[in-house]
Amino acid sequence: TDGAYPQAGLINVGGVLYGTTVYGGGTGCPDNYGCGTVFSVMPVGIETVLHSFGDGAGGAGPYAGLMNVRGTLYGTTRYGGDSTYGHGTVFSLTLGGPETVVYSFKGGHGAYPEAGLVNLGGTFYGTTTRGGAYHLGTVFNLKP
Repeated sequence: TDGAYPQAGLINVGGVLYGTTVYGGGTGCPDNYGCGTVFSVMPVGIETVLHSFGDGAGGAGPYAGLMNVRGTLYGTTRYGGDSTYGHGTVFSLTLGGPETVVYSFKGGHGAYPEAGLVNLGGTFYGTTTRGGAYHLGTVFNLKP
């Protein structure tokens, strides 16, 4: 329930480490391995699950790490989001609040993001592994 398969690195926000797991957490995903989590770990070893991805509407399978922008964490999920497409999301999570879908991929402008985000002057940049003109992936930008 606290996550499985952490693939991405951790980030340090005020002495607390934050990360993601691809599996574990919520059980609403079709593969029965769980939909992934966002967690925090204190240097003394105390872990807290901040969010469990569940039914896929809020995203599922966060392969990438997180980015901190003024106390709000941003990340990507490879799956989930828009119920028609399910091609992944960009999400945000405040350190004390709920997860929010910032953008849901629909294929034409990208699908299945696996890498993290970069913040350049308030615009986020990232990549997707599919979608675009030839379905070979995209570089996207997003102004949250």
